[in-house]
Amino acid sequence: SCAVHCIWLLGYWPAQMTNDSWATVSDVAALHFADWHPYVYSMYVLVLFQFYPSVATVALFQIVMTSVLVCSILYFCLRRGVSSFIVAVFFFLFVCSIPIGLMNTIIWKDVPFSLAILALSFFCFAAQLFKKNHKSYVQIPSWQYPILACVIIAACHMRHNGIMFYAILPFLFVASLRWRDLGYLTGFLLLSFLTLNVWVPSWAHIQKTKGSPYHEVKTALAIMTHPNFYSVDREQDYKIMERYLGMPWSQVSQIFAAKWFTINDTGVAQHQYKPDLGYTEDGFNKKFLTRLISTNLPIFLSERTFGFFHSLAIDVSASDNRNGYFENPVQLTGSNLWPPGNFIFNHAIDATHPFPWLTSLVSGVDKWGRSYNGLISPQVLIWNLAIPFTLFCLIFFIEKFWSPITLFLFPNMAVAGGIFIVGAGESWRYFYYIYLAGIVVIPLYLAQRETLKRV
Repeated sequence: SCAVHCIWLLGYWPAQMTNDSWATVSDVAALHFADWHPYVYSMYVLVLFQFYPSVATVALFQIVMTSVLVCSILYFCLRRGVSSFIVAVFFFLFVCSIPIGLMNTIIWKDVPFSLAILALSFFCFAAQLFKKNHKSYVQIPSWQYPILACVIIAACHMRHNGIMFYAILPFLFVASLRWRDLGYLTGFLLLSFLTLNVWVPSWAHIQKTKGSPYHEVKTALAIMTHPNFYSVDREQDYKIMERYLGMPWSQVSQIFAAKWFTINDTGVAQHQYKPDLGYTEDGFNKKFLTRLISTNLPIFLSERTFGFFHSLAIDVSASDNRNGYFENPVQLTGSNLWPPGNFIFNHAIDATHPFPWLTSLVSGVDKWGRSYNGLISPQVLIWNLAIPFTLFCLIFFIEKFWSPITLFLFPNMAVAGGIFIVGAGESWRYFYYIYLAGIVVIPLYLAQRETLKRV
């Protein structure tokens, strides 16, 4: 699997980069960390650069970790009695997966974050399966504690929304671990929370960024441009948005009113890169947004529902301009590394492609995987996350809550719920962990059935 996935890396050598990737590399090169992106992810990249200072090192590490984790899970299923044919089918799907091949080549925090979710989910599954099968708790070997600690840190800190795992993990550990291990891990969670959220940011002088509330602006516009928008003082609310956006409301309403639920970046992206624009200026603040949401809850929920399922399903995976979005898998084919030696954020990376014919080959496969000619199209079958997500919901419905497979799925569903609340941002990559879990969920479910039918 590593060899096949390395073909993608050689084709897109040394890796694929977006502005997010460049920001991280810039922090690492300057040894000056900010919290626009999680500083833990920047330090993770810094550690990998100690082996060889290239983004290719990060991509290669992602390839190896993905292969080790998924192959270990499939081997676990094989040892638990799952048919070798079924395991071989899902191994084939994993090795030949276009999304996995592409995601491994891009320098995004979503990749280690998703791998950490998969690893923790599998850990809880295996511990609960052992408990159900042997009527006793699994004993965690001492050598596994450092590995588990690294995985926990990755889940909690590779993305900002990973903070929710500090609440989720104790709940999962109570269900599947003995009291001694539960105490150790709970203590580590507390120490990790204080160290990485309080002490290190202070000691290391992590810079607090003053970024624009990009998703909050989109939420406010979705509500205020809806035909049924309710406000006690509508004109005052319009004036607040006029001051913040720097354009008259008549112009804003013309831009967004026709497609209030598919607001793209055209009208607000320029604010994202203005460091002098603060969240609390001109009356646009959390209190203002909370009032909009609370008095227009049906509009808010409908906008979130559309954004969530639109990110999971077909249209958002297209690599053309039909949907008006740029933050989705189309970025995977639009690397900022070209032309060679591109210079962004005061940092240059040699982007010479060593194998042009291989670049052409993998690019052609990538474009084929995004082609859309109806429901039976490569794009629908390859990128459509609604398929595994529907399967997850079905398993939740038919299985008991404390079964191993539901514990495996619970972290994935919890993170998806959190993204629903804060907004999916029409970004497929925010749900990459669902794709990874979808590769192994059927073999794990069959492993559970084969193991417990003998009990």
